[in-house]
Amino acid sequence: MTSESERKPTTSRGMFQLSVNGTNVGPVSDEYSNTTGTFSTVDLGNFAFAAPGPQTFKFTVTGKNAASTGFGLAFDDITLTPQ
Repeated sequence: MTSESERKPTTSRGMFQLSVNGTNVGPVSDEYSNTTGTFSTVDLGNFAFAAPGPQTFKFTVTGKNAASTGFGLAFDDITLTPQ
């Protein structure tokens, strides 16, 4: 799973943990950035779905970078890639 977030100065962004159907997936990700850039792709890890049908994705704010002024999150695109 990947998440693309715009890497412009995002000095008010927080850190998050993705969970799928109640199971944490991948590492905690930090959206803080103090530099201007382009969209970047963040690998959020692998998850095997037990069955077809509706799935629950949850992004939980876990804190913030010491340099960040806030806890906001923003996602432009979420891509699921079959394994």
